[in-house]
Amino acid sequence: MGRPKGSKVGSVFFNKNKDRWVCAYYIADINSHKEIRKDKLFRTEQDAKDFLNSLQYQKGNEIFIKNNGIPLSQLMRLNLQRKLDMNLIKERQYSRVLKTIQVIEKSEIANKKIEDVTSDDIQMYLNSLKDYSNSYIKKIMEQFTQSYNLAINKGYIVKNPMVDVIKPRSTKADKEVRAMTVDEQQVFTNYLMGKDIQDEPYKNVFLIQMYMGLRVGEALALRNGDIDLRKNLINVNKTLTTDKDEKVIMGDTTKTYAGLRQVPIPKFIRDSIIEQMNIATNNMDKQLFLSPKGNYIDNRNVNCILKKRLLI
Repeated sequence: MGRPKGSKVGSVFFNKNKDRWVCAYYIADINSHKEIRKDKLFRTEQDAKDFLNSLQYQKGNEIFIKNNGIPLSQLMRLNLQRKLDMNLIKERQYSRVLKTIQVIEKSEIANKKIEDVTSDDIQMYLNSLKDYSNSYIKKIMEQFTQSYNLAINKGYIVKNPMVDVIKPRSTKADKEVRAMTVDEQQVFTNYLMGKDIQDEPYKNVFLIQMYMGLRVGEALALRNGDIDLRKNLINVNKTLTTDKDEKVIMGDTTKTYAGLRQVPIPKFIRDSIIEQMNIATNNMDKQLFLSPKGNYIDNRNVNCILKKRLLI
């Protein structure tokens, strides 16, 4: 009867011919259930011992056994799914982060086993992104940091390669974001007020955003029942968002709990809001704003039109 799967320990020794420390270890073949010896070279004895120790932690891990090591991309996806399952993130954030992971998966490093990825590997990959924005580089680096923190906490590895990694600075200058000046706001307001709703379908969305401080998703989520004309208030209590498949859905609350609020309606846009309420009378759930097909509106489409109107 052969040894049970995962029973061989492995060893560390110095190879004079290769001038390297060698970690001899064993992995289980999922088809034959036999253990196969493999050798991995290291510059120092401690690195070789750390690698061997990490394998001992991993021997009882089902993911490790199935894959003979966990690919980096799989670890990133596991970490993301774990956050969604624990309700630490919403589906919209899941979708955004997944796009970041999919970018990383286009690189060779994503297919490496987590125990094989070195600090130099990660640093070289991040350095290759210097022509992208600082915010883009930050998002990429966050996935490495979070995933390797998970790997350490789970005992998948004993040495975190992110310890020695430095976030490179982008060659691009950070984009300046500024609010409209009073004069610019007045010009845009005059433009909107002079347009018919058929010619500028989102004119009232823009007015509500500009003068009542609502996020675009909050404005698009408004229903007739949220408007209190007697008290001249709008009740902000939800927002449009997207699920993990990027389908636009109605969120059950605002982006933050602090976003739950009542906002006074400025007198000069009251008639515009009443106009929109009349349009919404026959809409689904008396939704203030719907697409021509009667669906929720993707806020990205509204933002795109807004940028065009402002000539950004």
